[in-house]
Amino acid sequence: MKTKDEILNILKDNGTAFISGEDIAKRLFVTRAAVWKGIKALEKEGHEIEAVTNRGYRLKVVQESIDAEKIVAYLAETGANTPKLFIYDEVGSTNDEALKYAKEHPGEEAVFIAGRQTAGRGRRGRGGAARHRGFRRRFGRHRAVRKRTCRGKARPQVPHQGGIPD
Repeated sequence: MKTKDEILNILKDNGTAFISGEDIAKRLFVTRAAVWKGIKALEKEGHEIEAVTNRGYRLKVVQESIDAEKIVAYLAETGANTPKLFIYDEVGSTNDEALKYAKEHPGEEAVFIAGRQTAGRGRRGRGGAARHRGFRRRFGRHRAVRKRTCRGKARPQVPHQGGIPD
């Protein structure tokens, strides 16, 4: 696990309370400079971290992690079929993963969720890379459900024309 990920776990465990860079460094057996670099990397990914002199660091918003069981429960509540779930911390494009799955498993439904997309495609050729905090979820017909990413169901019966149709 990378230092920045370990720092994020410590900040999440600490909730909204401050924790000093020195305490984080001691826990991870790294320097305070390494902690600072990790904090900057997390901020670059979109995490909102508050830094206060003589108090330390804390997450401004403690995020829920993506939980497959909660998603399945939600789908069951709505009466939707429960498709196969693929959850990634980071992936190039959930759309690409869905297309690969559709070719290998024709006729099966699946939902693809990513905490971060590095090569996502947006509408009309715009970039669609989703940051860790700034992503959306789609279940088939663009129903927004909390703030997470999910690029629609794999529908192999529709020929590929640059993305999965809605």
